[in-house]
Amino acid sequence: MNRQPCTSAFAYIKLSALAMSALLLSACLGGGQPVRPEAQIRAENLLNRGVKAGMNNDMIEADRLFSESMDLSASIEDKPAMAMALINKARICRLNQELGKADKTIDAALALIEADNAIFAEAAHEKALIELALERVASAEKWALKAVQAEKGDETGRRLNLLARIKLGTANRSGVETLLKKALASNAGQNNEEAANSLRMLGILAREESNFNAASKHLTEALELDKTAAVSSKIALDLEELALTCIKAGQGAAAVGYLQRAYNVNLGAGRTDRAADNQRQLASIFESNGDRKNADAALKAAQELEQGK
Repeated sequence: MNRQPCTSAFAYIKLSALAMSALLLSACLGGGQPVRPEAQIRAENLLNRGVKAGMNNDMIEADRLFSESMDLSASIEDKPAMAMALINKARICRLNQELGKADKTIDAALALIEADNAIFAEAAHEKALIELALERVASAEKWALKAVQAEKGDETGRRLNLLARIKLGTANRSGVETLLKKALASNAGQNNEEAANSLRMLGILAREESNFNAASKHLTEALELDKTAAVSSKIALDLEELALTCIKAGQGAAAVGYLQRAYNVNLGAGRTDRAADNQRQLASIFESNGDRKNADAALKAAQELEQGK
């Protein structure tokens, strides 16, 4: 259940694009009034349209718009803008499980910018995610650390969350709690979705240390933040983690309640694979309690979902 789905993958690139406006000026009027060339404005508009398409899950259109933005930026040798388009394209490839293509694309983006460039942190962040997807964990951790060190804006909490997430999946958990507390302090009141990510990982860490009360507290706080933001996938994830915490704590009845809620959230959002997983987990709990009737019903519901009925 310890899944950490991608969060607001495109929103951050859009913000980066807007922040880059000041860096992409190449002409001035009298009195120091900056003027941006038409080609740069068009390239950024294409980039932001791609961001919107990505947020609407229209990956084909998003990729097309990012390609157009990249080509237009290449025509005027605007390397930072080219890199931004490539970062977005790499992200789409990763989300589409085209990991080899994603790896080549992010490397092309990194080749265009220096480590002190304003968007290097975002490029390093995406590189870390791709390395993690490729199960190159040591490399992923290295790039996540580079992203943290390069961050000069307000994305520190997000960078720290990724580094902590990577370390949480390794045998060496040293310093993870400190990272997450720093991330939570950075995210609090500024980025509720990332604050929820920090809390969720703190909850998972506490559960693995058998501190079930602290785990439930952190996970409940994460759930409340995700409900405020209305992020369905994260709401379901929080409920699943709460269920697992209850199972580990020997609180089967409470686990059933959380799993039933997670099932309803996943089913309502059309995530039938996860809804089926929830039913199988329910079946396991009922079976362990000797409740054959409810176990069979949950197993049947899972099978029907898996068969598309």
